[in-house]
Amino acid sequence: MAEAFRVLLADHLGDGLGDVHADLVNHGYGVTSSQNLGETVRHLSESSPDLLILRPLSRQLPAFEVQHTLRLLSRDGDRPVLFLLEEIRPLEDYRSLPGGPLDFLVLPASTEEIHVKIGLLLAHRTRWEDLQARAQTMEDRALRDFKTGLSNDRFFFERLEEELSRSNRHGLPLSVVMFDLDDFKKINDEIDHLFGDFVLRRFAERLEAVVRRADVAARLGGDEFVLLLPNTDLSEATQMVARLRKLVREERFEKDGHSAVLGLSVGIDSTQGHSDLTAEEFLRRADAALLEAKRRGKGRTCLSQELDYRDQDSVDPSATLTSTPTEASPTSQSNR
Repeated sequence: MAEAFRVLLADHLGDGLGDVHADLVNHGYGVTSSQNLGETVRHLSESSPDLLILRPLSRQLPAFEVQHTLRLLSRDGDRPVLFLLEEIRPLEDYRSLPGGPLDFLVLPASTEEIHVKIGLLLAHRTRWEDLQARAQTMEDRALRDFKTGLSNDRFFFERLEEELSRSNRHGLPLSVVMFDLDDFKKINDEIDHLFGDFVLRRFAERLEAVVRRADVAARLGGDEFVLLLPNTDLSEATQMVARLRKLVREERFEKDGHSAVLGLSVGIDSTQGHSDLTAEEFLRRADAALLEAKRRGKGRTCLSQELDYRDQDSVDPSATLTSTPTEASPTSQSNR
């Protein structure tokens, strides 16, 4: 509806567009007026109009007055502009201008002509914003796991590459935590896959409850989850895992007469930056720690740094690998 749109009427010549202003108001537009570049800049800084109607002082469209105004207007996205000009300008003048869709009228112009131009520009803007929203929705879906709403493996690996590069460049800590839901297969086999999907979603909610805005929580597939923790050292990553374990341990996952208690096997790797690890190697180290945690009884956390001792012949691995049980193996039961 017309009343939803806000128009900035910038008459830099200042010799009268009062009839245009009154007509726009009568048609339900929210109209703000300015009579010079300073006022226009102030209004653009304080608000974000849906449409700019500009009658420039300069006869040269590429002039500073016009260029500066259009750049300010486009700071929150491309906004349409209707020029009211004293004479027709060459097409090259418009091509050199920044910002969104442009149109023009040569004065004097009838109110009908002005409203046709306004309608076309606002329809163009609405259509463009709709296409952008749809594109963003499709991109979000492409980067989200459909069962849990967490990031998917594609997005995780992209961010892992970025964060590892940043860690190495600036010497910042970075941690990766891999999770496996112990005996999750029993839930699917002994109850059903619908309940299993419910458990995955609820665990994902618990995972999101402990992460920060900069962290990435993702599902890699099946019952395997991963956290990417920028600016997080090994100690801080371990503390986050402890908080998550507490949340999971205190909850019985119940739905439609079925219930399950979850246990977690966890593998953690961390770097302080300036390393020659690739993203694949970094993730593989965390995965190796996760596999070791499962091998040694599940419900445990293993650090990849502990596994490094295996490469030292002078050290007994059994004396140094200290994955610690943190909870009993999970059980699932049906109340059918």
